[in-house]
Amino acid sequence: MSNVHDFFVHVAAKVESLHLYIESMKSAYLADQRRHGEGSNPFLEADRREAAKQEAAARRAHPTLHLPAISAQPAISAQPATQRCWIVCLIQCLLHQVLHSKP
Repeated sequence: MSNVHDFFVHVAAKVESLHLYIESMKSAYLADQRRHGEGSNPFLEADRREAAKQEAAARRAHPTLHLPAISAQPAISAQPATQRCWIVCLIQCLLHQVLHSKP
């Protein structure tokens, strides 16, 4: 069990470093765009589109809505959905790299 814990600590550290790298690249990209006279923020626009998509999906009735709720279900994170998607994607990439890398 210790190896599993060490593995997840390792993956969490890689996810954190990738997250920081992506944020720095995002900031550098936006700064470069501003220097070239482009004032739009494609990341903000993508977040707005994702939020609108989720609001529309929340309005639709889910086919299992009539079923009783499971009380042991974990709470949804307060992070924006797009950020959770990035984190899940990064974790999957890291797991793939770790599992397929040669020692």
